Amino acid sequence: MHQQSPSRLTSVITLADVHQQSPPSSLSFITGHCPRPRSDVSDHFTYDVFLSFRGEDTRHNIVGYLLEAFKKRGFNVFYDDKKLELGEDISPALFKAIEESNISVIVFSENYASSRWCLDELAKIMECTRRNNKQIAFPIFFHVDPSDVRHQRKSYGEAMVAHETRFGKESEKIKAWRAALSEVADLKGHHIHTGFEINHVKEIAEKVHAKIPPKSLLVGEYPVGLDQHIEDAKSLLDLKSNEDIVCMLGIYGLGGIGKTSLAKALYNKIAHQFQAACFLANVREKSNKINSSEDLQQTLLSEMFEQPDSKLGSTSKGIYEIKLKLGKKKVLLVLDDVDEMEQLENLAGGSDWFGPGSRIIITTRDKSLLIGTHQIEVKTYEMIGLNDQLSLELFCRHAFGKSYPKTEYEDISSRAVRCAKGLPLALKVIGSNLRTRKSLKAWEDALKYYERIPRKEIQDVLKVSYDVLEPYAQSVFLDIACFFKGESVEYVKEILEEFGAASNIEELVNKSLLNVDNGYLSMHDVIQDMGREIVRQEAPDNPAKRSRLWFHQDVIDVLSSNDSGHDAIQGIMFDPPADRYPYWHNAFEKMHQLRILIVRYNKSIKTMPDVSKVENLRELRLDRCVNLTTVHESIGFLKHLVHLSALGCYKLKNFPQRMFLPSLEVFELYWCEKLEHFPDIVNEMNKPLKIHMIGTSIKKLPNSVANLIGLVSIDMQHSKKLEYLPSSLFRLPNVVAFDFRGCSKLGESFRRFLPYSTSEANEHLTSKTVKKERHGLEIVMPKTNVPKWFDYRCKEEFPCLWVRGKFPINVVLSLVFQGVESSYVELHLVINGQYVPCKDHYRFHIRPDHVLVCDLRLLYNDEEWLSIDALLLKHEWNQVQISYAISFPQEETVVSEWGVFVHKQGSDNLEDHVQFMCPDPT
Repeated sequence: MHQQSPSRLTSVITLADVHQQSPPSSLSFITGHCPRPRSDVSDHFTYDVFLSFRGEDTRHNIVGYLLEAFKKRGFNVFYDDKKLELGEDISPALFKAIEESNISVIVFSENYASSRWCLDELAKIMECTRRNNKQIAFPIFFHVDPSDVRHQRKSYGEAMVAHETRFGKESEKIKAWRAALSEVADLKGHHIHTGFEINHVKEIAEKVHAKIPPKSLLVGEYPVGLDQHIEDAKSLLDLKSNEDIVCMLGIYGLGGIGKTSLAKALYNKIAHQFQAACFLANVREKSNKINSSEDLQQTLLSEMFEQPDSKLGSTSKGIYEIKLKLGKKKVLLVLDDVDEMEQLENLAGGSDWFGPGSRIIITTRDKSLLIGTHQIEVKTYEMIGLNDQLSLELFCRHAFGKSYPKTEYEDISSRAVRCAKGLPLALKVIGSNLRTRKSLKAWEDALKYYERIPRKEIQDVLKVSYDVLEPYAQSVFLDIACFFKGESVEYVKEILEEFGAASNIEELVNKSLLNVDNGYLSMHDVIQDMGREIVRQEAPDNPAKRSRLWFHQDVIDVLSSNDSGHDAIQGIMFDPPADRYPYWHNAFEKMHQLRILIVRYNKSIKTMPDVSKVENLRELRLDRCVNLTTVHESIGFLKHLVHLSALGCYKLKNFPQRMFLPSLEVFELYWCEKLEHFPDIVNEMNKPLKIHMIGTSIKKLPNSVANLIGLVSIDMQHSKKLEYLPSSLFRLPNVVAFDFRGCSKLGESFRRFLPYSTSEANEHLTSKTVKKERHGLEIVMPKTNVPKWFDYRCKEEFPCLWVRGKFPINVVLSLVFQGVESSYVELHLVINGQYVPCKDHYRFHIRPDHVLVCDLRLLYNDEEWLSIDALLLKHEWNQVQISYAISFPQEETVVSEWGVFVHKQGSDNLEDHVQFMCPDPT
């Protein structure tokens, strides 16, 4: 599916067969197979590289090789391959891309200067480099002499003479082009004049890579006291005098002491001195998952710009690839939060794994991992707490927003600081907690709790911030600590809506008990441990009396016990490290308070038992239980269930035949390949609902889907036995997206949707309030020609029609691309030779042996669509052309056939307003 902004509203049907992995959904934008994570970096630029080139000269040689090399190194690259100059001006999207690119690589070839679009790009590039010294232009002279570019001789001189004839010798455009050509030719770049292009590509990629600065990691809001630590740790790395050896620095200390902050700051300080650098965060946490070692190795290689040619199948293969690809490179590798020697052995097992001068930094709470057992020389650095002065500064930053206390708060601030024992995490939490207290007396009352805590019990210090929370906020905190760390904010808000999750998540963030990073919840592991310890202390010796269970042995004991659990249990997560089977047939009869049930990665479970007594259940996830065959009918009638999923349950065949889940918002059954029936919906379900049923064996949707009043989207990709869609599905009032890619048996049944699509668009355009939304139909179906019921079909390359009067609202275009792999296409309207601009370009998915059918309305939002009429000549026929630009074009990518269908309304004669052949050949 396309990634769209929330402000867009699109009705989309997609019928396609997927053979390849989809490329990124953006115009001519590529990224490496495993792009560098962006969640923890601060980066001004959207793209690493903007590539400017003349397609007819370079598309099938040097540029093709460069794109492959850039992609392999993980660069984000913007390039526009189809410079279809139907309009006069370059696309605004290209100018924006240039402004948002760190480096612009310009490939000067024989015919580069003959393209006014290329020259416009070049002028914009040079303007940006003059305005921002962080932007760089890197010229490649491809069988062209730099002096010919500088002085505009030979083909460059001929091209400029032709441009002068058109625009005038003294025009501002010509002056800007000549100045840019002269300026760029003086820059240091790369000259290819002999030999094979591919032999130059590696050197060019290395040069470009060297010019892209390392992405700076976000160290923290207030990095108080780090400077001296950085200098001390840096001196231990011995960067200058020990260039021939590989060494390791181990930073150890308490949880929350600032080890990760120091490692990030050190990385930012020295990463530019290495050929490649990688910061692997949260190694301990990530190592608890299936295939974790291979995933970490894959990430390491991709961030070092050495993406393996194929997916790593084993840890030993990963070790081989690391040695092979990094053995001669000077690299910086940071392994954050290591807790087992095996992690070191799989990621940095020896000095021969990396090139001379490489440095490995690890952070750990366990000093024993650093002593005497590793093949690389290890130097250790103990991270100790802050002194009183720095502690006071950090506390005040969080409590007052400045480096010193407010008047009259000096003494009490010093007392608060002593409670934190120099631990930065505790200073942050205490300061954030007291910040919300508005009087000195309120501070005194809070401080009494802190001062009662023994000095060694730092978790109890942190717990004070939990104790002052309202009950609902406490419940949200414990749910996140036990079940939802790393989940999306929106998802958790839905599940915990009854506890006021939106406001309480904000409260937890304000008290520094929780962080939100790019829409996902993160929590310091010390704070997570504190939350889980709070739950354990509810009943230290009896898990059945605790509110939440997550440790697999506790879960097995409770589910298998004769008393069928306890009414206190609100949440269970069963994620065993091995195949452990709970005897749970009657386990849920007394769990009346159970709200959350998550069962994952279990190969032993075959049936899901009766949950009819669990009336408060809001989340049920049965993910990757590969031998699960049967789900009890009671699951279809849980009135409070919000999220229901069974992902990768390949053998699931028996699912409730009837369903009424009035609170359901997400229904996911991915790759349940044996599932043949979609449940009958026995009553109206009005909640906004998203259905994802990819890769099932469902043959038809029942007519009762008419009861899914709140349905927003339905995705049934790769359901290859799906034959029938009821017309009631297309009449549902809130649906904005259908996706039936790979459902080849559906044929052309989607045609029934056209009247509803047109009617909906008319309603939006004639309403009093025109919104900046998009409405329309998009279909990709397995065919190699335009459907026969289209009004007009043609095999000329560029789609074209003529309109008179108002631009028709209900034009459907069909395109068949030849010589295309799975990719994306962007369409543009050109009316009477004038490019029709839009703020956000819509991108359509195209595939080999498939036809694209789409509403032209999708190209523009409602407001933009209404403005098109102003471009039409009154009382005359207007030529409408459709240009296109393809991401990842192949050598022979062309439109082999196109067609137009106009949905007729009322008694209007179509020929009075739309023609498919030029009505006035003269």
